[in-house]
Amino acid sequence: MKTRITFMLAGLTMLAFTVTRAFAVEGGLSRPISGMQIAPFAGVIPPEPGLAVATGETYYEGSIGGATTVPIAGLLVANVDMKAAFTPIALFYIWPTPTKEWNFASAVSFPLAWLEVEGNVSLGPLSVRIKDSTFGLFDLAFTPIVASHHFSQTDHLA
Repeated sequence: MKTRITFMLAGLTMLAFTVTRAFAVEGGLSRPISGMQIAPFAGVIPPEPGLAVATGETYYEGSIGGATTVPIAGLLVANVDMKAAFTPIALFYIWPTPTKEWNFASAVSFPLAWLEVEGNVSLGPLSVRIKDSTFGLFDLAFTPIVASHHFSQTDHLA
């Protein structure tokens, strides 16, 4: 069993080093979305060993209108409408431990992002409406070890 896990980790490591480059898909967003940093029970590992899957969803819709201009991709754009959906999908392997007080896990996260941005550029009687959207993976994360201590069934430290 240990040999199989070792070969699997070595294979994943070699695969990670073969990636030539990865492009971020955030586009013109470049600002944090309120509430995305809040992650209740982040890092708390369930006490039972095995494979676990965690998902989440954050949807954001916003507009900047009026006479306010925003720099996006080197252009000054007015009346910007933006929609974003972030769906992180994480796979955990919870390692077996002899005690229920401490748990350890390894995780890999595949965050999906969908963005759609629309903006108006006006100069006198001329007006142009630009729309762009993108979908894909962004900021993949691999966490080799996560430690969680359970003081009781309701009190945890991650």
